[in-house]
Amino acid sequence: AGSVHAHVDFSRFQALPGASHSICGWLQKKTSEGKGEGWRMFWFMFDEKRGKLHFCLKENGSSIGFIGLHLLTAVGLALPHTRKKRNPQRFGHEFHIITKHRPYYFAAETSKSAKGWVEELTRWRKRNEGKITRFIRDDENVNNDQTKQTSEYQLASVLTTAMTREIPSIKRSSVLSLNSKQLFVEDYCHHLVQAYQQIRQQDEQFREALVSIFSLRKQVNVLAMKLRETQKSRQEFEGEVIQELKRSREDLLSTRNRLAHTKQILGVTYRSLESVTENETRLQNSYNLAKRRILSLEHRLSTLPLPSSPTLNMPSSATPSSSPAIVDMVGRGKEGEKEREELYFPASLQSKKRVEGGREEKGEEGGDGDVLETTEEAPPNIVVVSGEGGR
Repeated sequence: AGSVHAHVDFSRFQALPGASHSICGWLQKKTSEGKGEGWRMFWFMFDEKRGKLHFCLKENGSSIGFIGLHLLTAVGLALPHTRKKRNPQRFGHEFHIITKHRPYYFAAETSKSAKGWVEELTRWRKRNEGKITRFIRDDENVNNDQTKQTSEYQLASVLTTAMTREIPSIKRSSVLSLNSKQLFVEDYCHHLVQAYQQIRQQDEQFREALVSIFSLRKQVNVLAMKLRETQKSRQEFEGEVIQELKRSREDLLSTRNRLAHTKQILGVTYRSLESVTENETRLQNSYNLAKRRILSLEHRLSTLPLPSSPTLNMPSSATPSSSPAIVDMVGRGKEGEKEREELYFPASLQSKKRVEGGREEKGEEGGDGDVLETTEEAPPNIVVVSGEGGR
């Protein structure tokens, strides 16, 4: 055990009834380090409640690791042997534990200690035999279906029982041959369990890969669904935008048509205004022309001499030039002009004058705007009859 354990009693084996750790003590554990195999000394404590075999570097120290006794299949003693010269510190009383994962090999200082461990572990195994016991390891998660597959692990138990049977190639005549047979079977069992563990690990990795694939497939389906919804929303939005653009285009075309119609109306209105302006100018010119003619006629009437008649016996007070009625006619404009025409001219001359006046107006309107003046001569003879006899 070295200088560290120089004063340690390795034959100590304690049973702790009622405690969480039922048994504890010093044991050597077979390990594989580097190219060769070795035996290392540890302080072991068995936890019945959790089914864990903890090991420490010093007595009652903190656990540096544990062995999970998941579905313990076999516990047994090996035949005692003498210590080899190469390893004089190796204990001579060995026993083994075969679990779900692999076999473990231990060595005790005394046969009492080895038997105590084997009896306690066997008692615990029988107590839990027939029950579905599942212990969750602290450093890994155990799937539920793994606890139900106990048939694959019966190989270790079968190989353990085969250690006591006869193998034709090995003689039973001596203890050495029996020990060689046991070591051969143990090594073979150990390799088989390791191979099985590798297969189990690969199977677990394959299962995890399948779970990852299914999870990724589910995520891909969700993303595809979201993508389809997004495309549908995009199509609906594009349709709404297209409809809105069509409506806007129709509104613009309608507004354009209304503007064109309004432009036409404005053009017609502008032309109407131009026509009205032209008519107004023409009427103003006609009015000015008529006014000048009236003034000219009034002037000529006012300067026209009255004819003298030998047959007319008329008092001097009744002459047209001095009559107040004539003066009143001249002052009243057009009405006076009409009355003077009726007074001075007979009906035939008046109709002739009207015809000539209409021709003159037509000639003046059709020209370049120049006023055409005509000279009229008074009739040679005007007979005025006073009284009721007429004229």
